[in-house]
Amino acid sequence: MKSLTTSEGRVIATLLAAVAGNESARLRVSGVPRTTYQAVRRRAFKSGWLYERFVPSPEAVGATGVSIELVQPFAERWANLVRVWRRDPDTVVLQASPETLLRVTYLRDSKVSPADLAQSRAGMSNRRWWEVRSSSDAPNIPIYFDFEAAWSRRIQQPTTVSYPMGLPKSPVGVGRPPQRDIDELVSKPFAVEPDEGSVLRARHLYLARRQRKILELGWVAHRVLPSLPDLPPYRGGRAERFVFLTGSLLAGKSLSELLGRLAHARQITPFLAASGGGRVLLGMLAPSPVRLATAGASAVELVAESLKEIEVVRESVDTFLPVIDHRYDRLTDRASDAPPK
Repeated sequence: MKSLTTSEGRVIATLLAAVAGNESARLRVSGVPRTTYQAVRRRAFKSGWLYERFVPSPEAVGATGVSIELVQPFAERWANLVRVWRRDPDTVVLQASPETLLRVTYLRDSKVSPADLAQSRAGMSNRRWWEVRSSSDAPNIPIYFDFEAAWSRRIQQPTTVSYPMGLPKSPVGVGRPPQRDIDELVSKPFAVEPDEGSVLRARHLYLARRQRKILELGWVAHRVLPSLPDLPPYRGGRAERFVFLTGSLLAGKSLSELLGRLAHARQITPFLAASGGGRVLLGMLAPSPVRLATAGASAVELVAESLKEIEVVRESVDTFLPVIDHRYDRLTDRASDAPPK
């Protein structure tokens, strides 16, 4: 596979970021000629290197929070667990390898209690199972599938535009927009097959005024995500593995402190970071310009200063593949039945 050029790398970094303003602002941030920017943008979406999603806040779809689960089931339980999770309409992300599953679920009031959930897990006989839950009252997913920093490090771009971007939070004291407008916006990437025109027009910039208002208020966020198996290498190198790290926070420690120390001391920039119930879950890419595994003992010590009971799971980007790929439109069928927040 042919490596990406410097210009292609810059344009991809710009598309992964949340650049305020119109497409001219993105062009200025990219620092490449207009025709180059337009050609690379078109190629990136048509070739499947990048794809767009509209991510709702939990309140926007009548949910009470979000659950992120990392599971390694026994082989005989794997197929059944995938089948059950695929049927759950509140599952919006499900990535799977023969060893590991990662699931993101928008939680409803009808979900089982933590005690019942623990009992059901015990019956499933999974080898390893970790979960982080974030509620609307105490949201703590400060980085939610934000790959801008990881890509910027790879192309040796010293700064980022919008990293870190977390799970959207609904505005305080602002009434929820009509549910049909939220549902239509969240479902937009799946309404029609993308064509040459839609790619060139950058669909999120050509929304109805009422939909743009939903984005501006923060009920829903526009995001661009990479398809890592399809993304060509940059100067011969590419992300080869997902690295998930989980552990329990030590007394007096916080996720924000851990992220700050990792970024400033070792330039480690996770694409996923969440905490809840005293547990932390981080998602990173490897190899990167500075790797957790090879950055020296000090990087490991930084983590150990904040976490205990540390576990690490590694999966190849070529085999840890999406079963449900950020399908937030799955939430829309039942969102209108939820009472207003």
